Amino acid sequence: MTIKELEIESGISRANIRFYEKEGFLAPIRKANGYREYSPGDLELLLKIKLLRNLHVSLEEIRALQQGEVRLGDTLQKKIDELEQEKKNITNIQEVCRTMRMDQAAFGNLQAGKYLEQLERLALECGGTEERQLAPRIYAPYRRLFARVMDFILMEFVCAMFVVFVFRESMLEVGDIGWGAVCLCALFLAWIMEPHFLHWFGTTPGKAIFGIRIVKTDGSKLLAAEARERLYDIITTYLGASMQGMFSLRTSRWNRENYELEGNYWYGNKDVDLPWEKHNHAYTIKENTLPRALLYIGILVLSVWLQLNPNIKIRPALIQGELTAEQYTENVNRFIWGYCDKNSSYQEWELLSSGYWREKEQKKNYTVIYHTGEKFVPNRLTIQTNAKGDVEQVSFTVKKTASDDWLSGDTELQWIAAGALLGAEKKCKAKQLRQLEEKLSADPFASVRFTIGNVQVSRDIIIRDYSKTDYFLIPSGDASANPYFELVFVVSRIK
Repeated sequence: MTIKELEIESGISRANIRFYEKEGFLAPIRKANGYREYSPGDLELLLKIKLLRNLHVSLEEIRALQQGEVRLGDTLQKKIDELEQEKKNITNIQEVCRTMRMDQAAFGNLQAGKYLEQLERLALECGGTEERQLAPRIYAPYRRLFARVMDFILMEFVCAMFVVFVFRESMLEVGDIGWGAVCLCALFLAWIMEPHFLHWFGTTPGKAIFGIRIVKTDGSKLLAAEARERLYDIITTYLGASMQGMFSLRTSRWNRENYELEGNYWYGNKDVDLPWEKHNHAYTIKENTLPRALLYIGILVLSVWLQLNPNIKIRPALIQGELTAEQYTENVNRFIWGYCDKNSSYQEWELLSSGYWREKEQKKNYTVIYHTGEKFVPNRLTIQTNAKGDVEQVSFTVKKTASDDWLSGDTELQWIAAGALLGAEKKCKAKQLRQLEEKLSADPFASVRFTIGNVQVSRDIIIRDYSKTDYFLIPSGDASANPYFELVFVVSRIK
């Protein structure tokens, strides 16, 4: 049989036939004219090689089989194991590709390390000789309920702090509409963040506090799309239950096994799969429940306190060190914005370096300090500087004569003038600013002198023919009385 006939019969190219001959698989007879003569045995051997190569058996393994070093059954079993592992690798590659597609990864922002880590983890999981044990399905309804509540509280806390620090509104003052808006924002934030938490970490902050993780039964983390689908089912199911409770008088019609809050949690059905729980999802639980419960209570109390504390708000940094007149006025304006109440009359004004005040666009009528019944106009501050141009002293004077007006004991301007100077001290603390306010407001109609840090404060008051109460000075009703009030306030830096 010539090489051409062998090529036709075997379906193997002439080049490959000569390659196998070179490798020692074939030993044809050479005729006198130099042509090769192939036997039917050579054809049968080529067909065997062709079959085994199509089964991904290597030439080295075929040679070992030909020489009787190994059995065909053992080689085939080895190949079956290799192909099974290769199939798992392909499955892993497919899963990583799906993850990248779900994450909408682009080449420009491709996080290669993240997906390489996933690929290596999947490879390690598939590389063991023992079959990986499936994660058990654990229900723990009450712990899951508290974890869900904590997740919402944390999201709501982030939104509430945004309101406090950006809009400078206390959560005590936003009303029902404000609270509703914050809750909707928290729900939207959970929609954005929770799927990524479950995909990256297998848990959320609330679940982590209780040692809860949500994974697939094979131990791998949920894809972001799977986690979002799960959250969607939770929201729609819970809102559906709530709406049914609002509009249905027959609450017994509720199927308690279908609703997380109304059913499974409150009734404690521990072995019921909820609508959003897929057959391949499982919870894992860590113990040490008492420390976790204490942590939960601590975070809950801290969150409520921070949200409802009216004193929690952003405060701008004051300029520190020696101050020029311009820097001092800037400190005054920052102090008003950060430390005074948002409804303070001074919020509508800004101080100029000349000591005069300029009204902002919004105009309101307020009671002037130590005056009533007039449009509010802040008293001019007298700013004194030294030869270097640094502020040494700030003062203002208030006088009232022959008036029937009641005088209020408002010390806000005193606190502003002194606080802007005290806040310039490099070692000034919030405690010192509170101490300053307390000393000034303890008795607003009394003369005082005190020093805090390197700032000296003096307030001299002269009162004649006024009756003093805790908050007001009332003119004497005597016809011969000549009511007189004078206040001189001075704050200075001492070396």
